[in-house]
Amino acid sequence: MESVKEEITGDTAARGDAALAAAQDTFGVTYLYPWQRLVIANILDAAGYSDEVKAEDAAYRGHQIVLLPTGAGKSLCFLVPALLLSGPTLVIYPLLALMADQQRRMNDGGLTSVTFRGNQSADEREENFRRIRAGAKIILANPEVLQNERLVARLAQCGIAHAAVDEAHCLSEWGDSFRPAYLTLGKILEKLKVPVITAFTATASPAVLKRVAEVLFNGEAHIVRSESDRPNIRYYVKHTCAKKQEALMLARGEQRPMIIFCGTRAHAEDMARELTVCYGRDAARFYHAGLEKKEKDEIEKWFFDSTDGVLCATCAYGMGVDKHDIHTVVHLDAPETAEAYIQEAGRAGRDGAPSKAILLWSPEDSARFASSAEDGRKYEMKRFAETTDCRRQVLLDALGAEQAVCSGCDLCDVRREIQQKKKCRTGKIESSENFVLRFISRHKKRYSKIELEGVLLPMLNEKSRAVCGRSIWEHSGIADMLHQLEKAERIRICAWPWKNKVTAAQKITLQKRDWHRALRKNRPLYSLHSRLMRIRFRRLPLLTREQQEQA
Repeated sequence: MESVKEEITGDTAARGDAALAAAQDTFGVTYLYPWQRLVIANILDAAGYSDEVKAEDAAYRGHQIVLLPTGAGKSLCFLVPALLLSGPTLVIYPLLALMADQQRRMNDGGLTSVTFRGNQSADEREENFRRIRAGAKIILANPEVLQNERLVARLAQCGIAHAAVDEAHCLSEWGDSFRPAYLTLGKILEKLKVPVITAFTATASPAVLKRVAEVLFNGEAHIVRSESDRPNIRYYVKHTCAKKQEALMLARGEQRPMIIFCGTRAHAEDMARELTVCYGRDAARFYHAGLEKKEKDEIEKWFFDSTDGVLCATCAYGMGVDKHDIHTVVHLDAPETAEAYIQEAGRAGRDGAPSKAILLWSPEDSARFASSAEDGRKYEMKRFAETTDCRRQVLLDALGAEQAVCSGCDLCDVRREIQQKKKCRTGKIESSENFVLRFISRHKKRYSKIELEGVLLPMLNEKSRAVCGRSIWEHSGIADMLHQLEKAERIRICAWPWKNKVTAAQKITLQKRDWHRALRKNRPLYSLHSRLMRIRFRRLPLLTREQQEQA
């Protein structure tokens, strides 16, 4: 498996001119980026579009994995060749929502396409094959529907010229866990006798690339990689023990349209419900795999047309869905890998405008990710959230990608401001966690945890009403925050004589902390240490000059 950054040659440019003419006529596209031209040229060469390409080179380019960042126009890389090839192009998508979105775009562009999915009637299937015989250029399918041997046998007779596996990282992410149909794609494509296969993804670590190549290409793939960085996305991490309340604040203060990615269906529904209570009935919707198709279509249309809506979604939404004007992506729950985070954060800023990706990170997240191996893919999220260096570079390192000058992350922004001798501003709205810690620091050993709940509740709700327009805090939320702060050793509960009172955690160096623990374990040594300290600081009586001379 070879990874390359190819040069644009004269032949590539010539084929790119034909591709550009086709793209302009069908999609109204007036410019193809160099990497798009290169990938399109490789597909056309491998399919025998040009007689000047050696058979050896054509076969080599016919098995390629293409890494282009989100928003770089991966779809055009297989849609444009489809206009020029004699046979139809099979496009394999992971999600029905993504298939529906792409079919809508193709129909808008006048490109004929058919979709094969589960639960279709025999009449629907026959209509699809009739349209293929009539010249349909695109066949859309997912891995599961291609498990139907009868369907595969009929598709093999359609003369498919090119197969594109979009969001190919799902093959590694899902194929080995809950979607085994992905692992059969290599054999299915052999049965279909497809001469050219291209796998597309925006994010893939070396391990994922290796797995994709094994399944689709028997381990030998031609990798085309452009720069993985998305300079217009600025990465932020908010350390908080109250994620839901922070997300409500962000929904007011950050630019919309906005996606709030949640780890579970329940979290997505709960977050959307809270947002509608705060900001109005039509302010937010939720989206997850448990919805009916009609519900999904309605929500997709609502969000696609919305200019200030907030969508609370699981990972079931987003891959490749072409909404350009999303300007903020918030992660209520951290994804399992850096690749998944980059993929979901990449939903922002597809129009090239400055956008934000904000991860909410709690002590519970830190403990959960710390249980994984430090050299594992899951640990990269902990490294990203807790680094003191550039967050952007941590993500790029996770992909095995290039070194990049940071165009924006919270840590690098702070360093720039310090270098310019400006006041460091972390945001107009102080986080609830910092507010609570400042209050406890000013009132050390004065309140117990129960008393703090009563004192902080009206103060936090006063702050939330100024931002959200309603009280969003309850006693249980404050109790949970105090519990996490105590667990993270940022506050502590005092012993006698301030029993059960709360104070800020004492800043003890690691060396002193180890010494204190050693003393507590060794009682005789601890007693001797205590006596020596009392002797050391005991005030001695003052002596007269005569007594001093006698002494």
